[in-house]
Amino acid sequence: MLGTLLDGRYSIISQLGRGYYGETYLAEDLRRMKRQCVVKRLKPASNDPNTLREAKLLFDSEARVLESLGRRHEKTPDLLDYFIENEEFYLVQELVEGYPLSTLLADGQQLPEAEVFNLLVDVLEILNFVHQSQVIHRDIKPSNIIRRHKDGKSILIDFGAVKQVNTQIVVGNGQVTFTRAIGTPGYMPIEQARGRPRYASDIYALGMSAIQALTGVAPSELSEDADGEVIWRDRAQVSPHLAAILDKMVRSQISDRYQSADKVLYDLQQLQRFSSTPTRRRSLPPIRLHPRNLSALVAGGATLLLFLLGTQIYAYSRFGVFPADVFAVMRSLPSSLLLERSAGGRSVDAHRAPLSVNAPIFSNYNCVTFSSDGQTFATGSGDGSIKIWDFNTGKLQRLLTGHSGHVHSLTMSPDGEILASGSGDRTIKLWNPHTGKLIQTLSGGLNHVNSVAIATDGQTLASGSNDGIVKLWNLNTGQLRHNLNGHSGDVNAVAISRDGQILATGSSDETIKLWNLDTGKLIRTISGAGNVFSLATSNNGQIASGSSDGTIKLWNLNTGQLVRTLSSDRSVVTSVAIGSDGKTLASNSSDRVVKLWNLETGKLRHTLIGYVTGNADYFNAVAFSPRGQTLVSGTGNGTIDVWRVPQQ
Repeated sequence: MLGTLLDGRYSIISQLGRGYYGETYLAEDLRRMKRQCVVKRLKPASNDPNTLREAKLLFDSEARVLESLGRRHEKTPDLLDYFIENEEFYLVQELVEGYPLSTLLADGQQLPEAEVFNLLVDVLEILNFVHQSQVIHRDIKPSNIIRRHKDGKSILIDFGAVKQVNTQIVVGNGQVTFTRAIGTPGYMPIEQARGRPRYASDIYALGMSAIQALTGVAPSELSEDADGEVIWRDRAQVSPHLAAILDKMVRSQISDRYQSADKVLYDLQQLQRFSSTPTRRRSLPPIRLHPRNLSALVAGGATLLLFLLGTQIYAYSRFGVFPADVFAVMRSLPSSLLLERSAGGRSVDAHRAPLSVNAPIFSNYNCVTFSSDGQTFATGSGDGSIKIWDFNTGKLQRLLTGHSGHVHSLTMSPDGEILASGSGDRTIKLWNPHTGKLIQTLSGGLNHVNSVAIATDGQTLASGSNDGIVKLWNLNTGQLRHNLNGHSGDVNAVAISRDGQILATGSSDETIKLWNLDTGKLIRTISGAGNVFSLATSNNGQIASGSSDGTIKLWNLNTGQLVRTLSSDRSVVTSVAIGSDGKTLASNSSDRVVKLWNLETGKLRHTLIGYVTGNADYFNAVAFSPRGQTLVSGTGNGTIDVWRVPQQ
């Protein structure tokens, strides 16, 4: 293969690996200034025409899934291209510069518990996203976890589903069967070996990888007890709490195992807060504390010393310094501390967050919306919950539960009587925000719901999903009014013009479509928008779009013409919002920075940097209060920052 030119553009440089499923090569893309990439060659299990036909259908389907994952998450490699040549199947993927976990574990090397803890969190955050996208990795093992050089983040590579083209055959009766299960012995649980993988199968494989990292022993070399459970604790220096979590991850019976990555993350977060397990820490300089800034809390057997530093409450214990969960400790704090915190929230520098509300680290805040009177705001989380907060005090008013998947989008009706939420569980739920009661669940024909919006007259709800379909609903009756077809990719964002006439939809197909909201008719298609993640409309007939290429573009809603491009950095713009004055645009991006822009000039006004801990990933949200004087931003690291918008 060396020196071979594939598809007239990919020149093979060297072989990176070879296995049962095919070979992996380093190549140059001659059409992209010799940009290096990874080419995977997959051979079909048989040359039988029926098998080849089925393999082509499977390959195309699975490749599209990989393409979608790479575009939507920074810690899964981009699928750049895929094609079939000479009855062989090829994937072209982004070259991730780094090293696999397997190199750290060579010759029986062991990793410290803190590093294994962080590894678990990194990969579980990826799995949480992947599973919400209804994808099972199927082949998690140390060689498929890459530590990226540029930032030290763990990247998950080599998804197994597409490998089925190597194992799929059509037998004599025309039925499709597979010659072997996808996965690697030792990391593959019983149900996967039998050809029936589940989300919990990935959790098992990750658990076995973590056990190998702690023990230095490959899974195939570990013994089992009479019940078929892995015996490993005697080979590692590990806290009993983390060991218990790992034991549950690798239970032989799937019913005894963790069923979702969310649940594992939650238990790890509890471990981080209330045990002596060494985990991620934030280094702080020596400080001198006034007694009124101190309080003590005893929780879960651990004594925590709480103190105020700037506008953030921190906890100190024998296992490090970390930001405290404000609502979990607020009742234990002296009133002087709370008063100072409140006062500080009204007088801090505009370039810092005046109030930082910390929730558990893994409550990723995917979306945020204000009530019409500005007295409350709601946030949607990766754990499926919705929280309604008092804006003035920062206190949690209500917790709404009912979604079984990520809450990706929230919107409030103009009269403040209905809160609508769109989720990865393929439903839209309508809530009474005053009582927290569920009004209705909309589920007819929905796919993974990425975005919802309510028209200014309060009569129509729009939703966008992963199947490329936009739906218009009667908000009062919950009946479906229209299915709008036209996008060829995920619909990531929907927004309605301030006059209630035009619906704008943004998609991974790199277009924005404008529709007549009353009739559902397509008005025009705007091309060249990039992979659109967010949309926001202004009161002067413009629409802003944020995309995966790091740009923010302003378009004229009436003509579809590009007005200007505001940003050209490389971070994914996950959320945009336009203030009520029509002059200020806020953006939040995967670099965890909020920026304020002058809409009239396109100039950057302010960069707002809040407290950051852990990995924020793509789950970032931003919203203006109704009067535009304050701004709320949420990130995937479990914090909500409330800002005073600086004056022009």
